[in-house]
Amino acid sequence: MTFTFLITSFIILNVFFSIFLFFDLKYRQVPLVVFKIYGLIVIVLSTFEYYLFHKHLVSFIFFKLLIGFFVFFLSLILFSLSIIGGSDGKLLILIFLVYPLLVLNFTVILTFFLIFSLLFVMFFLINLAINSSLKKSLSFFLIFNTHSNISAIKKYFIKSFYKFHNFSELGDYMEEKSLIKSLNLVYNVEINKFQILCQNRPPLIIIIVLSNIIILYFILTI
Repeated sequence: MTFTFLITSFIILNVFFSIFLFFDLKYRQVPLVVFKIYGLIVIVLSTFEYYLFHKHLVSFIFFKLLIGFFVFFLSLILFSLSIIGGSDGKLLILIFLVYPLLVLNFTVILTFFLIFSLLFVMFFLINLAINSSLKKSLSFFLIFNTHSNISAIKKYFIKSFYKFHNFSELGDYMEEKSLIKSLNLVYNVEINKFQILCQNRPPLIIIIVLSNIIILYFILTI
């Protein structure tokens, strides 16, 4: 029964993840109405969970709230570090409220956030590798050559967290996806385009989905 309920919850999560992915990848923001509908489904699933597996309503509500506050606290830390946004924090809380208390504990939650952090770092390491390629690195070389006082560590930091956006494509520019950090134009002769430096903003929903899949596998195998 627990396994069936867990799989049902996971299927529902994936349906909403698909919706979240669509809005996040296209607009980098999810409409509030989607969160409201998901919140109602969390309430319905929690009601079924109580009647199927629990006898004491007060303790059930207490532990659900405790889980919610713990995830909120961890999400608040990530928000304070400018790693996630408000919508991402709401999603993280709602994810863990869907999981049955029978398979959820603080170790599982901490493991999820550890996996999320590792995937987050991996995204920027991939961005560093891409920006170090010949065609991409030329624009960075020109910027670094202009500002010769930039340290080696700061150069790696910039290559990890920033990217160059083609100036001719600024009509498609979205601040939610990348934030312009410099108004200086750089001409990249490798691609014959003027470029402008932007801060890279990763699609966090993908990292959250991958972390959730990994943690579900962790739950099912322990």
